[in-house]
Amino acid sequence: MEKVKSGELKKHIEEIKEKIELNDCDIKRELEDLIKYRVPLEEAKKTVLRKNSFAGSRTKNIDEIEPNMKGINIVGRIIKTQKKEIKVNNKPLIIDVGVLGDETGFCQFTCWYKTSLVEDDYVHFKNVFTNKWDNRINVNVGKKSFIRKKSNNQFPTKQKLMNVKKKSIAEIIPDDFFATSKGIILQLFHRKFIDENGTESTYAEGFIGDNTAKLPFKSKIFNFDIGDLVYFSSAFIELDDDLPYLIFDKNTKISKIDQEKDEKLKKLRYDMVNKTHEIAQLSDLVHRIYFYDVLIEGTILYIKPESGFIRKCFECNKQLEANKCNIHGVVENYTDIYVKAVLDDGTGAINIVLDLKHLEIISDKVVTDLKVELNNDCSKDEIIRILTSNLVGINLLVNGNFVNNSYEKFLIVEGVSVPQDQTDYKLNYLYSRLSKLEGHLSDR
Repeated sequence: MEKVKSGELKKHIEEIKEKIELNDCDIKRELEDLIKYRVPLEEAKKTVLRKNSFAGSRTKNIDEIEPNMKGINIVGRIIKTQKKEIKVNNKPLIIDVGVLGDETGFCQFTCWYKTSLVEDDYVHFKNVFTNKWDNRINVNVGKKSFIRKKSNNQFPTKQKLMNVKKKSIAEIIPDDFFATSKGIILQLFHRKFIDENGTESTYAEGFIGDNTAKLPFKSKIFNFDIGDLVYFSSAFIELDDDLPYLIFDKNTKISKIDQEKDEKLKKLRYDMVNKTHEIAQLSDLVHRIYFYDVLIEGTILYIKPESGFIRKCFECNKQLEANKCNIHGVVENYTDIYVKAVLDDGTGAINIVLDLKHLEIISDKVVTDLKVELNNDCSKDEIIRILTSNLVGINLLVNGNFVNNSYEKFLIVEGVSVPQDQTDYKLNYLYSRLSKLEGHLSDR
């Protein structure tokens, strides 16, 4: 073992500290470990620097991060964090997941091992890689990554970062992590659940809206009622099938606004709470990223080839992938039908997704034929033939949630109905299409 005097080692530690962010104790420990195994001092210094500096990488702001980056460094504040148990190769593993923030934005993070991170920690993630999870950028801290907790009183606190600019409800998008806005409580339900301590508790869920749009919300503590106008800040935004919804949690500030002093607010409250459904045109939704609770009337033009029988989880009704639920793992499951169809309302076309409960409303015949074919282990082509012959040309009134992501425009159908007499509709529909075609030809 090479002998190094204490004073000389201290000089080398100071040299290393000028090039990397590591404290004296960690540098000394790493140097002594290498020297103990007969690594020459100069080579030990290079090893410590190489291990902790990640030459070629630089610290990035969160708004600079893209999917599939490797070996990058990120500095930020831990906004939210929680322990999560998953299974890897059928073995339980505790990981940390949460939200990281800086002055440019927010991102998700996953530490693939148990850490001591807590909310409001100021951290330096080194040698991390990125991907996309639930359509959001996710920073992965793996075995070859390093986490350095730092002290910086100049960096904004968690609460300050979460206090984002006020928006209308329609301006809140899936890319946002936190929202500040005001709206009227349009729907409200109270549900019971069993918390992590086994205690029965109650949470509230419903819809909040303004004259631009509405959003669903969930809250464990909620002292408001339908018709109340409330102002909220730092509400966390979760995603479900690319659709955002608000979480009012311990970090959210929410208060009631007195409407009686403002006639405009009183009128807005009345109009929003008593608003009835109106049929929307698809051409009006083109520039929307999402729209909750929309009503569309149109004709089924086409059944897409990806339609067919699928297996779903009994717990959450999500489709299984590789015979497993992404949330609950290997679970009891059931067979459902997945129908992806193109609906046209004369102003545009959209993909809609129907399942067995929707088909039972639309046509008894198609359900009977499909169940017979399911028992006969029918081919994919036969399923498409049955769906096409029974559904194409039918006029539907569908209610659901509109999503316009980077891949497609589609409607997650909540409810469906079929007008009794479709003859007039089909004639009017064809006439309107022919009229547009004639006008187009006359312009030539």
